Amino acid sequence: MVLVRRTPKQALSWIWAVCAGTAFGGSAVLALAVVGTLDMLALHSEPGSLTHGLDLSAWLVLWAALAMIGIVLTTMLLRQPVALSRTTLAFTLAGVALAAAFQLALQQWAAGRLGYSHDLIGLTILVPCWAVGLAISVFALHQAPAPGRSLVRVGGLACVVTALAIIATNVKGAADGVRPDSWVPAMLLMLIAVYSLVAATRLLRQVQSKAPS
Repeated sequence: MVLVRRTPKQALSWIWAVCAGTAFGGSAVLALAVVGTLDMLALHSEPGSLTHGLDLSAWLVLWAALAMIGIVLTTMLLRQPVALSRTTLAFTLAGVALAAAFQLALQQWAAGRLGYSHDLIGLTILVPCWAVGLAISVFALHQAPAPGRSLVRVGGLACVVTALAIIATNVKGAADGVRPDSWVPAMLLMLIAVYSLVAATRLLRQVQSKAPS
C-alpha cells in the first residue's frame, strides 16, 4: 500500500473513479448472470409473467448491492476513509426500492395489455436502470476522494437528466387520462421523478470532508 500513499491525489481520484465505475458496470453483468442462470435452471419465466417481473426487479437489487460492496472495497483498498452515513444509505436503498417496484409494476402493466411487448413500454423500460445509477451515484459521492467527487457528480447528474427526459415522454399520455390499471406504475414513475430531483440537490450539495486514514 506504499504505492497508494505516494500516489498524487488527482491520480488517486482517477484510479478510484475507474475502479468504482468498473465495479458498477461489472456488478450489472454479474447480477444479470446470477439471476439469468437461476431463471434458466429453476424458474423458467416467460416475458410478461409475474416471475419475469420479479426476476428483473431482483436483478436491479442485486446489481445495486454488488455495486455498493464494490465501491466500498475500492475505497478500502485505496486506503481511503469509508463514509457510511445512515441518511445516505437509507436514501440509496429508497432509490433502489423505487426502481425495483417500478420495474415490477411496469412489467405487469404491459402484461395486462393485448400481448406483452417491449415496444409497448418503449424507453420507459430504461428508467429503473437510470434510477439505480442515480442512487449509486449518491452513495459513491460520499466514498470518493475529494478531488474525484466532481466525476461522480457529473455521472449522477447525467442519470438525473436522462431519467427525467424519459419520464417526460410519458406526460402526453398521462394528459389524456390515467386508466385505473395504470395508477400504480404512474405513481411510482412520479415518485422516481421526485427522487431524481432530490438526488440532484444532494449531488450538488457540498460533501463534508472525511477524516484522513
